[in-house]
Amino acid sequence: CSSESEIVLELGCSRSRPWAEPSADVNEWWLWHGAPMDSCQSISAGQFKVNLAGSNAGTMYGSGLYFAESVTKSDEYTGWAPDEVFVQGASHEKANGTYQRHGSVYAHKDSKNTSAIFYDDFWKLSISGKTSGNDYEFEYEEAREFPRGRAMEWKSKDGQHSCSVTKSTNDLRCLLLCRVSLGHVLYNDDQRPNGFELGREVLEGRYDSIMGDREKTVGTHREFIVYSADAVYPNYVLFYRRVY
Repeated sequence: CSSESEIVLELGCSRSRPWAEPSADVNEWWLWHGAPMDSCQSISAGQFKVNLAGSNAGTMYGSGLYFAESVTKSDEYTGWAPDEVFVQGASHEKANGTYQRHGSVYAHKDSKNTSAIFYDDFWKLSISGKTSGNDYEFEYEEAREFPRGRAMEWKSKDGQHSCSVTKSTNDLRCLLLCRVSLGHVLYNDDQRPNGFELGREVLEGRYDSIMGDREKTVGTHREFIVYSADAVYPNYVLFYRRVY
């Protein structure tokens, strides 16, 4: 493995697989699941929640938990880490640090720090956390959109001081490698599947899961759907960045 791809490909290029062989008794498979960063962190800390199915994507096969053999397919459903800006060199120590975007406001990553960055005619950094008016310490009037990876010089309101603000180039994404018990699988290769009817076949106990053969139907990738969180164990969390 190259050092640059070590995090992403470590499992795939290891000579001896670090994971257990899937259990044939329950038709267990190793499958990928892609989700936004916060969802992956929540799932890895607890478990999948069927009631949230479809909140990040569609539900072609009903309200189930969706997985794929193809990491490319699962990558479609990932989301990058929150936009971040880094402040350093400010005379007010509380102004320094990392800020994450929440809607139209950048809040300090340290929850105990009230400092915030907001736009009100121009960009302002407020140590008190107020997000309107003239209660702020630093300002930036040159552009509405922050340039990625390039430091901006922000001036204090009195013009006597400055600080450096840099927007992150981070595009960190997250995938889960899961053990999924498929049991008795309902195969489907309909071009326009009836998700409600297919899901009912599983929920009424005739099958344990669905395999949607989109590879055969439209030339993309096969999808695997279960309807119980108990059928899934998120074994590995993989963080990576896309390279174009």
